[in-house]
This record gives sequence, C-alpha cells and structure tokens, in this order.
Amino acid sequence: MPRQGIPVRAIKKRAANLARKNRLTEARELYRDICQYNPRDSSSLIELSTLNRKLGAFPDAEQCARAALAQQPELAPALTALGAALQCQGRLEEATASYQQAIRLASGCAETHYLLANSLREQGLIDAAITAYERTLDIDPDHVESLNNLSVLLTTQGKIQLAGEHLRHSLKLRPNSPQMLINLARTCLHSGDAEEAQKMLRRVITQNPGMVDPHSQLLQVLNYLPSENPQGVFAEHVRWAEAHTCTMPRPTSYRNNRDPHRKLRIGYVSPDLWEHSVARFLEPVLAHHDQTRFEIICYADVRQPDATTRRLESLSSRFRFVNRLSDEQLATLIQNDDIDILVDLAGHTAHNRLLVFARKPAPVQLSWLGYPNTTGLKAIDYRLTDRWADPPGTTEQLHTETLQRMPDSFLCYGPPEDAPPVSPPPSHATGIITFGSFNNLAKTTPQVIEVWSRILHSVPGFRLALKSRATSDTGTRNRLLGLFSGYGIHPERILLMEPVQSTRDHLEKYAQIDIGLDPFPYNGTTTSCEALWMGVPVVTVAGRVHAARVGVSLLSQLGLEDLVAEDTEAYVEISVALATDKARLSLLRKSLRQSMESAPLCDATSFTNSLETIYRKIWADWCSNGTGRQANAP
Repeated sequence: MPRQGIPVRAIKKRAANLARKNRLTEARELYRDICQYNPRDSSSLIELSTLNRKLGAFPDAEQCARAALAQQPELAPALTALGAALQCQGRLEEATASYQQAIRLASGCAETHYLLANSLREQGLIDAAITAYERTLDIDPDHVESLNNLSVLLTTQGKIQLAGEHLRHSLKLRPNSPQMLINLARTCLHSGDAEEAQKMLRRVITQNPGMVDPHSQLLQVLNYLPSENPQGVFAEHVRWAEAHTCTMPRPTSYRNNRDPHRKLRIGYVSPDLWEHSVARFLEPVLAHHDQTRFEIICYADVRQPDATTRRLESLSSRFRFVNRLSDEQLATLIQNDDIDILVDLAGHTAHNRLLVFARKPAPVQLSWLGYPNTTGLKAIDYRLTDRWADPPGTTEQLHTETLQRMPDSFLCYGPPEDAPPVSPPPSHATGIITFGSFNNLAKTTPQVIEVWSRILHSVPGFRLALKSRATSDTGTRNRLLGLFSGYGIHPERILLMEPVQSTRDHLEKYAQIDIGLDPFPYNGTTTSCEALWMGVPVVTVAGRVHAARVGVSLLSQLGLEDLVAEDTEAYVEISVALATDKARLSLLRKSLRQSMESAPLCDATSFTNSLETIYRKIWADWCSNGTGRQANAP
C-alpha cells in the first residue's frame, strides 16, 4: 500500500479533494503514487491525465490516457482524456476522432460534446462546432462554458439576439462573470449599440482592474462614440499602458548591428493575416518589398490559415505561426530573430499582441494600419499616418508615438482580383436614389442615424441600404428600424441586406447603391475603398482625429475634396446635391475605378518605396542615437 499503509481509497479521496481546491500539483503527486502502486487503475490514470493537462504537461497527459486505454480500449472517459491531451498539443484531427469515438460509446456526457465542439471550432468547422455546443446544452442546459462559446460563434455569424439570450442565461448562473459580460458587450457592439458595450466593459474593468483584454476592448469602443473627447480617449489609452505594461521586462541593450546601410529585418505582427481587411492592405506591400535590402518576417497569430495566409506566406522571407506562443515566448522569439524594426498591425483590436511590444523585443517599433488611434505604449516609437488623416500640428499631443507621415496615403489598397465589373447606377433603372453603408453597425450610432434620416427626409424618394454581419438578425433589424422610425423614417425606406460569404458577392451588392455614406466619427476604410472601386462615390465628414479623417485621406487622393463635409449640415447638403446630379453620378460611376488605379492609394510600388524610405530613416536615427524619437518630420 502507498503512503505508509494508508488505504488507496483514502488517498484517492484526499487527491480528489485537493483537485477540487485547485491544489493541482499536490493532487497529481498522490495520483502518481496510486498509479505507480496499481498501473491498471484506469480511473486514477484518467484523473492523472486530466491533472497533467491542467498543469501543462500535455505529453504526460497523453501517456496516462493511453495507459488507461491499454487496459480498457473502449473506455469513453479515457478516450475523452486522450482527446483533450491531443487537442492541447495542436493535434486537432486526432482529438476530434477520439472525442467522436467516446461519444459513440457513451453519448450522454456533456463534457465530451463540449470538448469536441472546442476542437471543431479550432479547426474552423464552425457549423459543426455549433451543433456540438447545442448537443452539450441538450444534455446540460446550464453548461456555462458552452453557453459562452456558442454565443461567440453565433455573434460571428450575426445571430446577435440568440447569442445575447445564451449570455444572459449564463450570467444568471455566474453573475458578474467577466468573460460573459465581455461577450455580451461584443453582441451589443455588433448590433450597433456601442454606448451599452462601453458600459458593460467599464463594469468588467471596475470589478477586475487587472484584466488586460476588456480594457483594450474598451479603448476600441471609445473610437465609435461621438460624445468622447479626444483628450479623454488619449488619457484612457495611457491609463491602459500604465495599468498593464509598466512592470514588463525590457532588454537593456540590443545586439543588432548599428549599420544604417545594411539589409534590415522587418517584422510584422498581426492576428489578421487571413481573409481580413488588414491583409488586403498588407499584401501589396509584401509583394513589393525590396527583398535584397529588407528581410521580411511575419508573425502570424492566425488560428485558421486560409488561401490569403498562404499567399502572404509566399511573399515573406519567413512566416511564423505564433498563436500558441505566450507573449513572453513571442517576445523572446522576436528578439532571437534579431528583428530591427517591429511593426504592429493590430493596435487594440481583437487578439492583439501589444504586451509583446511592451517588452520592446526590437530596438525600433512602429504601429500601422489595424487601429486608428494611439496604442498608449511608449515602447512603440512611431505611428504611420498621412497629412490628411493627421494634419501636422493637430494630433501629435494625442499620441504616445511619434507620427511618421507618408508622402501620400497612409495605406495601400489591393483590389480583389475577382472584383465584378462596375455596373450602371441603380437609380437609372429604378428612378430612386439609394444611399448605402456596408460598415460595421457599431459605427452606425444614433447620432449617425439622425443625420442619415435628415438626408432621407430631403427627398421622399430617397432610400438607404445597410449591410453588415448582423443585418439578418431579427433583434438587430428591429432595433435599427425603430431608431429610424423615431426620426420619422418609414421602415420601407430602409433596405437591410443579408450578409454574404464571398468578397465577390459582397462587392456585387454595390450594384444596388448609388452613393455611399461614411459613418462618423469612425469612418470606413476597407468599406470605402470597396465602394469607390465599384464606382460608388462616398460622402464623408472631416473630424478631429485619425478615425474621423480616413474618409478625408481617401477622397483627397482621388480629387474628390468636394465630397468632404466640414460638419453634419454640410454632409446633408453635399449628399442631397450629389443625389440630384444624375450626370455627375454617371460620370463618377464610370471613372472612379480608373481614378483609383492611377491614384497613390493603389500604387503599391510607390507606397512601398516610401515606406522603405521611412524604415531607413528611423533605423538610421536609432543607429546614431539609440532612439527613434528624433525622426518625426511633419
């Protein structure tokens, strides 16, 4: 008998109690003793497998589960334990097969269905994962983790109302659960209620001040709210950095060769290197980098690589998949790769790696593209912009980074190769002007709806088309139509389009739009580029900060400054005037794509050359003085 003659039964009881109290290491030692004493004890082997997995010893967890199966090959709990161990090692197809075999033997275990759903989700098999989560809830309607994870997938599919119902049920079971509140805030954001999302995230932060992600998500939400003062938003970004990054370890020196003329290693860090809008703007740059002078390494925090991922990989010198690395591990990898300039492409958007940048693994760091505001991190030296999005002397005080302005556009649009041809204005056939916005509904705030309603009131025949991930959701549709009705707009004048899967199908929807309306204060970027590429002119309002001036940048490059309004009154006037100028609408429809092709916005060669010039300049500054803070040149 192990442990000085104490009965095995008593040791098992003590080990189980320790495990319940989360004293996992102590519990594991007791189960190890039991399994050493009786290697055929399948139940103890399964418990030991689970403890090893929770403690991060994944190969040991697999070994224990296989030892249990060697005794009983059709033991469902052992198959579940094996699947969990395999899943933690990234062997998802093997894990799925193990879970499915366990379910065939014992279909009533909610936990096995839940783990199967997680494995399917990691493989990008979303419909199958949803089915598995639903089966879990059939067995155990109060399975909180399934309610939470299912809500995330439903939100992604635009089923906002159902996702919210699951989350509210889970919050009854676990009141004030931070993760449930975060996900509920996400459903609010997708349905267009940024104000409510802000309130929920502030509640989470107040109750859990050490949590990094909800604070980061709050910063992103603040960009949508017209009531927010830019200085206050900046202060909140600085608070985020002070609260979560001040104690981060940083190198005291770098081994990078301080030769300003040598070949440089540029690292791009992003979770969006797949069929995502960020990739649409990065791909032209990767394709045109001078790889005789720059070595390009991409750090892809990508969970489901796709065809776009493979294209980006082919355009890089090295392409590293890093989604299973911790922030500390990724920072170490970047430092060992001797990256000279590290570029953040996410800012405070989902799955960002700002805590890696806070560790300053590269001597020069820059933020670009994915986020329209400061990161708040002093460890990031620069932010890339242009003279339209950040006019010199206007927004420097709202950034912890030094602003580096590109000579033309701050981004380079790569139009989809399979984009459909431009169609005639739909009003030619219908006689009715259709305005449209295909932006994220979080940008369609009540203030935006009030101004759009004024445009529709100007001419009774005008109508407005909206399309987003959530415009097929019943609750979201009712909320939107109710807001417009509050401003006297009949629901028949609002066309809520169903979301589509492919980029080509999405672009074809512009055949139903005469004029694009840019939301404010958070302008469209990809959506505006897509509208313009499809011959649809866009009217915008010039705001005070970058997020509110992207439309200014895009339209100025096309010589369409007259479509930029200084305030909402002018926004209404310009929109109505354009809608009644059929000759100009026809001309723009025919000429916009050609205008884009010849504009800096789509000139990948010139853009990349300018970007590389900036890289050389900020590198030379670091070589001469050890800091890039001298390089700003408005």
